[in-house]
Amino acid sequence: MATPIEKLGRGGLNTDVPPVILPPNTFTDVLNVRFDDEAVQTITGETTSRTVSIAPDFGIHWRRPDQGYNIFAKNGNIVRVDSAGNSSSMFSSSDSAYANSDWQATKFNGGYAIIMNNGKTTPLYCLYNSASAGSSFQPLPNWNYLEGITVTAKVIRALNYSLVAANLTINEAGTTTYAPGTIRVSVQAATGDVPSVWQPGLTTDTADEFELSSTSPVLDMAELRGNMFVYSSDSISLLTIGSQTRVSFYSKSYGILNTDCVTEFDGNHFVVDRNDIYVHNGSGSIEFYRDWETDRKSTRLNSSHRL
Repeated sequence: MATPIEKLGRGGLNTDVPPVILPPNTFTDVLNVRFDDEAVQTITGETTSRTVSIAPDFGIHWRRPDQGYNIFAKNGNIVRVDSAGNSSSMFSSSDSAYANSDWQATKFNGGYAIIMNNGKTTPLYCLYNSASAGSSFQPLPNWNYLEGITVTAKVIRALNYSLVAANLTINEAGTTTYAPGTIRVSVQAATGDVPSVWQPGLTTDTADEFELSSTSPVLDMAELRGNMFVYSSDSISLLTIGSQTRVSFYSKSYGILNTDCVTEFDGNHFVVDRNDIYVHNGSGSIEFYRDWETDRKSTRLNSSHRL
């Protein structure tokens, strides 16, 4: 006959003593519970949803050096929500250029800054501890460096201490020029700052602008092993910046489906293209995800990395 265990929660958790000498009401392994008032209780999770005024269609978590914020965007409005649920506006514009914005974001300089881009207007930045951009988004400084010419970029990503933009649209006096294979690189930013120079030739730093030898538009970029992998729909290029900018083809057979279809995990890129899903580590070897999943049973993608 089974003996009832009395005062189940009194013993709590004990992992230091061999289980055979512990009383029956003491646990040696638990998950997502707490012991309180001689009872075993489920740990209450935090709120998984927030209500914000703008009905957002984009969101990202920004872990600043001081605290974390959830940032939400919809067209010309960007708000932040802290861990207590307090909401505040970071950007608000009624300009028609922000209508139907498809926002993307990249964190920069170890989390000191976050860059927001919609591909239709000057990219925006927010910078921790900045007097002008500490709690609001501002246009990237000196982005439009030639008078009378405005430039937008389909995608902008961080590479080391520089920002890299690609797939540009150039407007001069009402004349629009599309440059889907053009890459624009900023100078390197100081620690805790954002780049302030984009114009090539003003410094000996990394600022540059050039055209890729690609047959299709650049759709996204992602850093891996200190280099930037530039993805179009049917090819991958490898960009290295430093004392000299170098570009080489990584693959002429694989590409990417669209923006935000690549993510980095454990020293690999996980990529969705128009025909398949594949993984590569930047060394030249590309494995289809179906093969990678079968052959590498000891390694599994965390669900937070799946696209």
